[in-house]
Order: sequence, then C-alpha cells, then structure tokens
Amino acid sequence: MLTHRDTSLLSVALLLGMTLEASAAVSFQAVQRYSVGTNPTAVVTADFNRDGKPDLAVVNNSSNNISVLLGKGDGTFSAANNFDAGSGPNSLAVGDFDGDGQLDLAVLVPPASDGSSPGEVRILLGNGDGTFQAPRVAPLGNQETALAVADVNGDKKADLLVSLPDGTGVVEVGVRLGNGDGTFQASKTVVTNQQNILAIADFNGDGKLDLAIAVSGATQILLGQGDGTFSPSGIASLTGGYNANSAWTVDLNNDGKLDLVISSTLIDFGCRIFSCDTSQNVSLFLGRGDGTFGSEQIFATGSAGGSIFHKFSNLVTDIASGDFNGDGNLDIAGRGGIAAPKALVFYLGNGRGILTALDATDPGGFVLAADLNGDQLTDLIQLDSTNNSVGVLLNSTPAFSMKAAHSALTAQAGGQVTDGLSFTPVNGFSSSVQLSCLVMGPAPAPTCSFSPANITPGGNTDTSTLTIDAPANSAALVSPPGKSRLLPLWALGLPFPFLGFAQRRKWAPTGYRGWLLAAVLAAATLLCAACGGGSTQLVHQSQSYTVQVTAASDSLTRTTQISLTVQ
Repeated sequence: MLTHRDTSLLSVALLLGMTLEASAAVSFQAVQRYSVGTNPTAVVTADFNRDGKPDLAVVNNSSNNISVLLGKGDGTFSAANNFDAGSGPNSLAVGDFDGDGQLDLAVLVPPASDGSSPGEVRILLGNGDGTFQAPRVAPLGNQETALAVADVNGDKKADLLVSLPDGTGVVEVGVRLGNGDGTFQASKTVVTNQQNILAIADFNGDGKLDLAIAVSGATQILLGQGDGTFSPSGIASLTGGYNANSAWTVDLNNDGKLDLVISSTLIDFGCRIFSCDTSQNVSLFLGRGDGTFGSEQIFATGSAGGSIFHKFSNLVTDIASGDFNGDGNLDIAGRGGIAAPKALVFYLGNGRGILTALDATDPGGFVLAADLNGDQLTDLIQLDSTNNSVGVLLNSTPAFSMKAAHSALTAQAGGQVTDGLSFTPVNGFSSSVQLSCLVMGPAPAPTCSFSPANITPGGNTDTSTLTIDAPANSAALVSPPGKSRLLPLWALGLPFPFLGFAQRRKWAPTGYRGWLLAAVLAAATLLCAACGGGSTQLVHQSQSYTVQVTAASDSLTRTTQISLTVQ
C-alpha cells in the first residue's frame, strides 16, 4: 500500500524498573477544521511551494482529487486548492519524480476488487508554487500494488517499490526505477516470498537506502547496493508466533544509528464463535549501525477479540512521536492499548531512555504529527470523512523556542566571534532560562560565554549574545604541501661534513674553536629555515568544532548546534 510514513514516528526507549520522572501536562487548542474533498483517506505534510512553511496534501477517495492546503507558518492554512487524481484514489506519497528539486505527488489507484482491472499510480509533478500538473498514469501489473516511494538507485529520481503476486500465493517485492518524467521501467524482482515492506532507511550508514521487510516471525533487513538491488543482512526476531504489521525508524538513543520500532500481532486460531482474539506487541530494536539489531524490548501491548455477542478492542492505534511537552526530548503519543483503553497517552521521554506515561484528554483519532507553526512543539492532524475535513490540533503546552542567528561561524586563531540567540515564549511561558554551552572538537578547544546567561523569554531579556574565543593555537601548524617536515634535522647535520672536510685540508680551527664554528653554522642554518628559507615554512590549518548551546528551565530543555571553523 502506498503510504507516507514520517521516519521520525515512534522513537522510544523504555528501561523497565527505572524510576520515572515527573513531567508537565500536555494540552492542545480546539481543533481547527478545513474543508477538503469527499471522503478524505490520507494526508501528508511537506513544503510544496518552497516558502519554508509546512503545507498539507489530502487525497479524497470519493471526489477523485487531491486537496492542497498551503500553510501560513502559524498553524493555519489557506483554503484547499483541488487537483484531479483519477478515479478512486486511496493513498499518496511525496517524492521528486523528475529530478527538478521540486516535490511531486504519487497517488495510488488500487486494482478492482474483482480483478477486472489493474491498479495505477498517478504522478502529479509539482510546479514548485503549490500547484501540480495533470496526472501522468503509470499502469501497474495485474494485481500489482504499489508499496512505497524512494530513490533506491541514487539518481535523484524517485522509484516505486511494488508487490508482485506470482499467481501461486507467493508475494514478491519488485522495484520500478523512475525514468525522470513520471514514468517507470518494468518491475524487477528484488525480494521473493515476502509480504510487506515495513520501512525504508539507511540502516548501515553507507548513504544507500535499505529495506526492512516483514517475514514470518521477524523483520529482515535488506541492504541496498545503490543500484536498485539489495542483499540480506540482519534479522529482528519477534516473540514467538507474532508477525510484524508496521514499523518506524528513528535514532532513539542518539548514537547516530537507526533503530526499529515494530508493531506485531498474534492471532489466536482457537477462535470463539465467529471471532478470533488478537494480541499486539509494540517493540523496540536498537540498531548497531551495520544493518543488525539488538533483542526485542516490548514496551506496549494491546488486544482485540471477544465473541459474536461481545467484542472488544484495546489495540494501540494512532501512534506518533514528537516533542509534545517542549523539553527538547522525543515523546510518543498513542491511543488505546491494554494500559489505557480508548484514551490518549503520552509517553514523555527524558532523553536518557526513561518514559513517563501521562494521560491526556482524548482529541479523537489522529493520522499525523508535525510542528505546523514553528514553535518547536509537535501538533496533531486529523481526518474527518464524515464532515469531509482535515483537522489541526495545535499544541498549547507552555514552552519556549530558541533560535541562533547563524548556523555556522568562522573565527581567526586568537580571535573572537559572536552570534545572537533569540528566545520566544510559547503559550504563556514565563519562567527564566539558564544558558550553557559546550565546544566539541580537537584541543585546545575555543571557549564560549553568554551575555546575559539568564533569559526570561517575553520579559526584558529575550535575546543573548554568544561569544566564542579561539586560542591562538586553535588552528594547527603544518608544513606546506610537498615540503619535508624533517628539513631542520638536515640543517643540524649540515656543518659536520664541512668540518671533516676542513680537517683533512688542514685549515679548519681545532679544539673548542672547531666546535664553536660548527655550532655557529648549525644555528645559522636553523635560523634560515625558521625564517622561511628552504622549505620548512609553517602555515595554519583550519580546525572544525561544534558549539552546542543548551537552554534549560525546570524540566524543559532546548539545544541547538552551531558549526565553528577556526582558521
């Protein structure tokens, strides 16, 4: 199924048995609804008009179109502009299909349920201003279904990953490489006897996209070769009898390696009357950075079932991640589950792998989480097929935002450079904020300070100046390219052959006067080299550093990083 998955969804780490920390409440404003087409079924967010503000695109199954709502940057959106998408579209994805750097849309039209007609993928090329061209049809094979969109061969043109039923009950996965004009090459099988693509990401850090594939009782990682082909790697094994349904990727423990979170289910075939029970696990697998993962850590469970007379469902649904309480750490939002059936729960992270469960007022189902107004708080997005609208729930938790004037600075060795930091209160935040900084890089590292170091956003001090002092020897001294660094040693030995020659010629001074002459010659040679003579001239080599700025207020923390080059 062609769906858009935010790779930042569901990043979690639960260390059982550790003390949980108190956390502030999370709240949202009343929902703001925007009219779209009939029977909306999926939504994505991206910057379609390149103004730096998130926009929305909604696919409408019954009105056969896509509604695009351009964002104003404050969490509100313009009225929908509709674009034809063909008959019966039910999902969409974002990608650059023609390599022009502008975002396009891919819409799936599934095959007929009776097999009378194959499915299609319709590509709407973006104009870069929030409008889209008429759809270009890419027919799918008989019973073939598009699974995902990604550039798997590195040519900057999005490709399709599709399912390939072989007629014997086996479902294979194929790649249809993009031609760069909204059309695709014929399918090439890359995986056999698999059922579902769970995630697409670079699991081993080689710059090539890999696949996480659902197999029986586990998730198989396939490492991309950069040409549209894949090779098997690690296996993330699930609890016995469970099979993966969906997965998300994120760097959970900030080690630069992608982790996997997998939702899996077990169906009890010892069914009651006309009903079977289903058990659910939501589990974490920490990545090792080479395409393999650690053991399963179950952090949430759910169930559904009953009988023809009484049915129940406590499955974990509507899962998303983001910073919901404004402390700079990733949290999880989920609805349902055995622990909190039919309720919204935030699992607030402290950045060290500890989660605190926090019950919240249930706003109803949501399909996406994103920061829609730039306040560094994660908002929620709903779809309402009854009222044919998309709903926006802006986060109203008190917090503050921090922004540096520059993301990169340059300083001279022995010099000083400054940058401005601005702080904005959000939702009535009025507490003081303490600033600190850390310079990471080779020794001797520059030092940093603030003026002032204590800020009250929205009060008399909502800006601070970051000052960085670079030591005189922060930039390394090296010889020019191609020159020998051992030349001064040659200079030390240069006088002695001369003295030996002079002794044989019977005219060199003897005794202490001879050695005094040798010392004078050696000193003169070294002085010449040090002053630029010969090839021993030393030059400065630039050094790179990262300045991490931290702003803390009670349980809320914001961090930002600034690149520093010392010349």
